[in-house]
Amino acid sequence: MQAFLRQVYGDQVDVSYYDAILPEVQEQYHQVIEMASERFVPYPIVLIDGEAVMAGHVDAYGIASLVAQELP
Repeated sequence: MQAFLRQVYGDQVDVSYYDAILPEVQEQYHQVIEMASERFVPYPIVLIDGEAVMAGHVDAYGIASLVAQELP
């Protein structure tokens, strides 16, 4: 995923993976994890600029399209 998005957008994007089982991730992203639990949102959850935009699967082309909408 990171390689694909870097190929398309270069240094304009940063891709990070966070495992929701880790305590430090639970602390940092507690609102997202709580929302996922309350609304039965499946993992993985894709965030762009901290906003959940996709859940349940990772679609590189779909993510690329969403990123394109956010870039100037």
